Amino acid sequence: MTFKIRKYIYYIVVFIILSSASLWAVQHFFNLEVDFSRLSMPLISALCGMVVVYVLLDALRFYWILGIMDIHLPYSEIVKLVVIGTSVSNITPFLAGGSIAQIYLLNKQGVSIGRATAATSVRAVLASTFFFSVLPIVFYYNADILGDAFQKISHYLPWITLGYALWTTIIIVVSFHHQWLIGKFKHFAVKRRKAEKLLHLADEASVFLDGMRIFLKSGMRNITGALLTTSVHFVFVFLFSVVIVGFLGYQIAPYQTAAYQMMAHFVMYFGFTPGASGFAEGSFAYIFSKVVQPDDLALVVFLWRFSTVYVITAIGFVVMLIEVYRHRIRSSA
Repeated sequence: MTFKIRKYIYYIVVFIILSSASLWAVQHFFNLEVDFSRLSMPLISALCGMVVVYVLLDALRFYWILGIMDIHLPYSEIVKLVVIGTSVSNITPFLAGGSIAQIYLLNKQGVSIGRATAATSVRAVLASTFFFSVLPIVFYYNADILGDAFQKISHYLPWITLGYALWTTIIIVVSFHHQWLIGKFKHFAVKRRKAEKLLHLADEASVFLDGMRIFLKSGMRNITGALLTTSVHFVFVFLFSVVIVGFLGYQIAPYQTAAYQMMAHFVMYFGFTPGASGFAEGSFAYIFSKVVQPDDLALVVFLWRFSTVYVITAIGFVVMLIEVYRHRIRSSA
């Protein structure tokens, strides 16, 4: 498995350009400016502390999943994986690159690609399960603050949730019967021109599905623990906006503010730009313009993106460069 660092440098350049343009567009559209005079050391300190907790909670849920899959790495290594994965997700279209980076680094740690893919897929499935379980409720109870575009999306959410549940069920069923399916595929592959590559793909798919089966058979305690750590992580993520608007003096119910951020976060997954730049800032500004004063809106958008995306992206990119360099030195030794 290869990892082309140059491609991600291009992504981060595009990400910086689009993020800067998006923040400018928010200010221009709402005729605002970022008022940094509203910043305070308690607010900055709180957000910095939350970034650390955010990373540690994310690492905890991944650490739990890897342990279930019989992948045992030091917690400090998992923290690196999470920081790098989050950073790459933040600069790639549809937030899709983080898992690839984590699979690459896990593979360099001696974990098979199939098992690493299974671990990152379980992590993604649990996150999606949380979102698609909670989002319909959030949209339903916040219909008054949504515009026509968001209301149309909310009408499709039950069907999206149903489709997601059906797809997940198929994966579960296949994981318990994959040996028969892989056997049939190998029988088909042997007769083809690129038999070696197809057989290798079949072996990796078998490892992947076996990893899914291991997770599903790990018992309710492990599965519940994985769901719980995932839920705690995302609930904490949605507290960033609660802290920001609270420090700026707004008396908004915390669960309401968190619900608004969750709706903005949902839009990010449909953004085809690196890190959903433009989609994220635009949706967040649109939703929070209903409850935040115009003079504070640009600052709120900036602080949200800075604390949840920009800081971790910068740290993760540096860590990624160091790790890739170390692995290449070891490989050439």
